[in-house]
Amino acid sequence: MDGVEVCQRIRENHLTRGMAVIILTARADEATKLSALQAGANDFLTKPWDIPQLEVTLRRAMEFFTVRRERDALLGAKMQAMGNVLLSSRLAAFALVPVCAGLQCDRAAEAIASFVKTGVAGRRTGSDGDSALRSPDWARLHARQVALVSRLEAQLPPALVPAGLAARTAALASALAAAGVTGISSAANGSATRLSGAVDSTPVLLDALFGRNEDATVSEASVKVLAAFMAVYDAGGVARRVRGEGLILDVTESSLPAKASDPGTQTAKWLIDDDLLVSADLGLI
Repeated sequence: MDGVEVCQRIRENHLTRGMAVIILTARADEATKLSALQAGANDFLTKPWDIPQLEVTLRRAMEFFTVRRERDALLGAKMQAMGNVLLSSRLAAFALVPVCAGLQCDRAAEAIASFVKTGVAGRRTGSDGDSALRSPDWARLHARQVALVSRLEAQLPPALVPAGLAARTAALASALAAAGVTGISSAANGSATRLSGAVDSTPVLLDALFGRNEDATVSEASVKVLAAFMAVYDAGGVARRVRGEGLILDVTESSLPAKASDPGTQTAKWLIDDDLLVSADLGLI
């Protein structure tokens, strides 16, 4: 094979994914140059070459490589953001059953979206679960929701018993500790209460809700943590993950004014917000 055919073969087999390819040849005719570019080469050099020309060509190839790598990273981040919204909105269906059944729990969908984002952010980029987060088995996820929703209905009323945001934040810390977040502590951080744990188990809990972990103990713990999140939001709180080792959550009072609402209003708001969020994310791609 000549250089053009080699370039074409390695492009077809994706052997140069993320790399820049330069063809070096003694043939300087336009047909050869066109064939090289059509084969997927990024640039073309003819023999003999001079040092300044080689420096310019290599620098241009490095710039191309850097720009493409940054583009791929940005696209990956956008895809992950879209995946987070889609998974949050689908899992928010958990909130609809207890709310519509008459269990008064304000801002349930917000709480579930917060729980999902906490678990997704705890998973390291490139880990084995990333592809499953972006392309879940929707049929299995739906079946998992149906199976777990009765557990949520059972766990939510006890989670709503403690009065006030402080008590429910403490209950959230206890639920996280029982779910495997080791060494968890609670401390004031300005206007927030910071919950810190050495080991973050929220990705494992998320896997249980998505049906990728069949361990009954983990499933039960995940539902209890989810109910604790919902109780915090029902009390007017907001839980935000902070970057750092392990798990760090800041729980603060919501800056939005409290509004009286009924289950029907909560459901309608979630459906409208869901459509808007998904549409906005799809528009970014």
